[in-house]
Amino acid sequence: MKYLLVGLGSDIREDDGIGNFLILLLKNYLKDFDFLILNQLLPEDILYFSEYEKVFIIDADITMMAGEVNLKRVKDIPENNFTYHGVGLKDLLKLGFQLGYIQGEVYIISIGVNSINIGDKLSDPLVKIVTDIAEKIVDVIKNC
Repeated sequence: MKYLLVGLGSDIREDDGIGNFLILLLKNYLKDFDFLILNQLLPEDILYFSEYEKVFIIDADITMMAGEVNLKRVKDIPENNFTYHGVGLKDLLKLGFQLGYIQGEVYIISIGVNSINIGDKLSDPLVKIVTDIAEKIVDVIKNC
């Protein structure tokens, strides 16, 4: 099986960059994965997903408690789900499925964060638990 792990977020919005940061860390844990870092998911990015049986997207969620990890299949996310991204992840991924570019399962791994203010590093509370978050993600993926 081919797996892709995508880090999504802005490196200049403090904890919003947690997905990108975790990709760099998770390369040490998940040897049979391919990795991709994106600031945001654009329509052309769904082409990357076509060759994978499972795609996991790591993204920050300011509405969750810091350090909390939540996994959802994209197909199970409600249509009217709120997003900070220009076009909702659900909408872009749904388009990918409809056009036949995405054949496998796609999951969103939401990470609870403290702050998405302007800043080029993670908040101190998140830095202290980032290894624990990475380990939670590995467990979640292995049980999927």
